[in-house]
Amino acid sequence: MSALVQLGLVGQHLSYSLSPAIYNELFKLTGVAGEFTCFDCDAPHLREIISRAKGSGFIGLAVTIPHKQAVMDLVDEIDADAEGAGAVNAINFADNCSQGVNTDIFGFSYTLRQFGVHFGPEVNVLILGAGGAASSVAYVLLKEFKFRTVTIMARSRERVEEMRARYAGLAGSRLRLLKTGLTKSNRETFDLIINATPLGGPNAPDANPIPKWADMTNTGTYFDLNYNADNRVVQKMQDRGYRAYDGSTMLVAQAVRNFELWTGHKGEIETVRRAVFGG
Repeated sequence: MSALVQLGLVGQHLSYSLSPAIYNELFKLTGVAGEFTCFDCDAPHLREIISRAKGSGFIGLAVTIPHKQAVMDLVDEIDADAEGAGAVNAINFADNCSQGVNTDIFGFSYTLRQFGVHFGPEVNVLILGAGGAASSVAYVLLKEFKFRTVTIMARSRERVEEMRARYAGLAGSRLRLLKTGLTKSNRETFDLIINATPLGGPNAPDANPIPKWADMTNTGTYFDLNYNADNRVVQKMQDRGYRAYDGSTMLVAQAVRNFELWTGHKGEIETVRRAVFGG
């Protein structure tokens, strides 16, 4: 009898995570016999978890908040997309080597196209947050799509400067960076607002991450990377007539890409999404 394929997730505060349900659905749909394990750990124990997984026969680990950037220093090599985005959301173990990859890039790009988000030189984008997920989002927007401006609002000055240095060559004059808490006397209007912060997520479902000075065009889109069903901001934006989406499609899309990378078996994104999230 062949051994079970071992996959896992490393992050913090994982009780809300639907990743186990997604990967177990992929095991079922593809016929791969496997197990999925969650490793809830803080930063000081991250190296130990990765080493333990590598030594225990795991072939892959998904990486989530808050470790997507810290893990880059703990793997043997990093692929080009992860290097470009400055974030790793999956680790591939093969030939006694750990490789950090970024499939959030695929997941976000797939989601934008799936929802028919409008692109063009007249479109202005606001990204809220500057962690690993926000970095992947910015990389996709600046590399693959045409926009007038991409504004990133970050919590810390250090993160702002890191983003500026990372994307200066890729973005040119399209990139604007703001520090959270900035008081603005004039309002600004955006065609696409992307929330890549925990606000609105499972630990803060009532919190509104959108700054008071930011408005949306009548045909604008709000996209929240959080995927909890009780996200009040997504519901509020939908009630006001805007196109508003949570992060469930992106979550499933990157997981399907991870699963294919690790096992060689490809799942159907929408089939998995409907099985886990319904609708």
